[in-house]
Amino acid sequence: MITIGVFGAKDSIGAIYDVGQEFSEEAKLLCYPYEKKEDTPDMVKSNIQKVDVVLYSGRVPFNIVSNSMKVEKPSLYMPHNGTCIYRTLWDIKEAGLSMEYISFDTINENEIREIFKELGLSDDNIRVFEYDGDIDYEKLAQFHIDLWEKNNNYVAVTCLYKTYEILTAHGISAFRVKLTKSLIRQVIESAISKATNTMLKANQIAIVIIDIDRFKERIKGYASEYEIQRLKLKFNEKLIDFAEKIQGSIFTFGSDEYMIFTTGGVLEGAKNEVLRKNFIVSIEEDLNLSVSMGIGYGKSAYEAENNGRIGLHHAKEAGGNCAFVVDVTKRIRGPLDKAEMLDYELNSSSTDIASLCSLTGLSAKNISKIISMIEKTGTVVSSKDLAFYLNMTERSARRIMTVLIEKDLARSVGEENISSKGRPRILYELNI
Repeated sequence: MITIGVFGAKDSIGAIYDVGQEFSEEAKLLCYPYEKKEDTPDMVKSNIQKVDVVLYSGRVPFNIVSNSMKVEKPSLYMPHNGTCIYRTLWDIKEAGLSMEYISFDTINENEIREIFKELGLSDDNIRVFEYDGDIDYEKLAQFHIDLWEKNNNYVAVTCLYKTYEILTAHGISAFRVKLTKSLIRQVIESAISKATNTMLKANQIAIVIIDIDRFKERIKGYASEYEIQRLKLKFNEKLIDFAEKIQGSIFTFGSDEYMIFTTGGVLEGAKNEVLRKNFIVSIEEDLNLSVSMGIGYGKSAYEAENNGRIGLHHAKEAGGNCAFVVDVTKRIRGPLDKAEMLDYELNSSSTDIASLCSLTGLSAKNISKIISMIEKTGTVVSSKDLAFYLNMTERSARRIMTVLIEKDLARSVGEENISSKGRPRILYELNI
């Protein structure tokens, strides 16, 4: 049974707990309501070992904890969006109030304006206070009060109970965005799924394959074998430190390839992501070497090694000095910690990907990369963007773009003026 730790405002936690009873055969909910939102990090720290996954009642406690500590368990929060916003607008209508002037806080502005357009409502006088991290209840309330004092037709919509209390005490028509049952069910299902996947991964074998990039070329300038051996000793010292921190066993293959056996549970922690990044950076900065790293997960050592070698191959293809990870489903992420990092399927088992491959003649790998790029950057890109994320020349990217245009999967939508000199870049909208 999965144990979900629920942290947040008391009334929201009550609603989450009630819906959570529908999942009583799969999950147990432990509830930790706060008196003050600032108490959340200490509450999480004190109870993290009792739970498999952390669920916050909203974005505010999630941001407070994320900005103050690393949580070594899957974490997610209840988003105040979609059905929650529709429900609040219905409450305003039922109260007989106009929806011409409304102020919102803690909700994505684009989503609010999109909902207003879908409902055929004017969003000309909608005002939104967006923010990341923590914020005072009073400061949030003041945003609404300032608008109301200029025009007392404004209705305030807030996600925070304390802010709601301040606004109603001020005589403002205020509404609190409340979680809907359908949204709560959806997020609890995600929490159970995240925890289950983490448990499965914890029991998987993980293999890290490290290869020194172009090692024979790098040592050509060394005056003697003694210098080369000293370099290897320094490298091995860093490798041993890294293996110790991820609780792994080291095996050496030749003079420039190493394999570390560990478990998925140990390797997955956020702390070890930092260790891996620091290892690659320190090899470059301290030894003037670069390494390629492939991380593979598997139910057996054979499967984990095979996936690790796939990851290593992609790291080498990307130019080295980076890491790629391949999981048991053959999903690949990488280059890790780089701006061009993508998350995509290696095979064409997906019906959609297979049909796009058939239509365009492009490989499943490139189609998957393009889909992942769209998820990361949006649908409007240039050939230069495509070349960056697909790790190819701009000329090759233009050829791919031409194919997509021919198959009605892309169209030109304008130009991007990057400077006063040179030709502007053509922008394309992808429809994949």
